[in-house]
Amino acid sequence: MKHVLNIAIEDLGLKKQKDYAEFEKLLISIIDSISPKKSISLGSNLTKKIFEYDNELNIVLVGHLYLEKYLNEILDKNLKSFETLEKRGILNSFYKKVTYLKAEKITPNELLDNITVYNKMRNKFAHHLNYDISEFNVFEFSYLKKYESDFNVKRKKEKRILHRILVRLITYHIMVMLTRNHSYLHLLNED
Repeated sequence: MKHVLNIAIEDLGLKKQKDYAEFEKLLISIIDSISPKKSISLGSNLTKKIFEYDNELNIVLVGHLYLEKYLNEILDKNLKSFETLEKRGILNSFYKKVTYLKAEKITPNELLDNITVYNKMRNKFAHHLNYDISEFNVFEFSYLKKYESDFNVKRKKEKRILHRILVRLITYHIMVMLTRNHSYLHLLNED
């Protein structure tokens, strides 16, 4: 069975660039309609937060905050002394958390590699004033690599919309994959 990410990207590849904005609106309603409503991961709160913003900075930062909440929960479940290690500065950064999860093989490497790319994208926004999402190579995400040749967008406006759509999809996809690998994550609350 194909995953939502594959179906959406394949459909997006068939669209004309001028139709990207309409596709983006349709995608938001589809994702929201299939998302469970009682979990932060895939529920309407996350969906609304990553899909309601037109501003790429908000999309990336909110997605990153949710990813870090997930990483903290995974570490807390798998490491008795996580809180202490975090306070001591041993696991106090996003990068250190991903590195630890990778070393301990708690989460699949491909998923963590994609989370690392997401962190790289977030850092671009955090350290470059007025960073434009169209400048980031979204095809660094392994989940998107195979689609790179399907999209040859030259105009900056269309490229920005395309990248915004793909970042929304990849955020959603990473959350789905984390929840599949750590089923307890679907029980998280917003707190």
